[in-house]
Amino acid sequence: MLREPPVPSSSRHTHLADILSCMIERILTELDNEISRLRQVRALLTSEGAKVASTPTPTAATAKRKHSKLSPAARKRIGDAQRARWAKQKAAK
Repeated sequence: MLREPPVPSSSRHTHLADILSCMIERILTELDNEISRLRQVRALLTSEGAKVASTPTPTAATAKRKHSKLSPAARKRIGDAQRARWAKQKAAK
C-alpha cells in the first residue's frame, strides 16, 4: 500500500476543508433528491388517482397472519435453550 508523503499543516487544513466541503455538497444534493421524491409521493397521494387507489383490497400481505400457539412447556424449553446459547457465547469471550 502506498503512503502519501507528509503534508504541511496549512495544506492539510486546506485539504480537510476541501473534503468537508465536498461531503457537505454531497449531503445537500442527497437531501434535495429526497425532498424531490417526497414531493412526488405527496402529489401522488393527494391526487384523485390516489383516492381511488387507496381503497383497501385484501392481499396476502395485508391478511392477518395466524400465530401458532406454543405450550408453556415448549416456551420454557426454547427459553432455556436460548439462555444456554447466551451463556456459552459469554463463556467463549
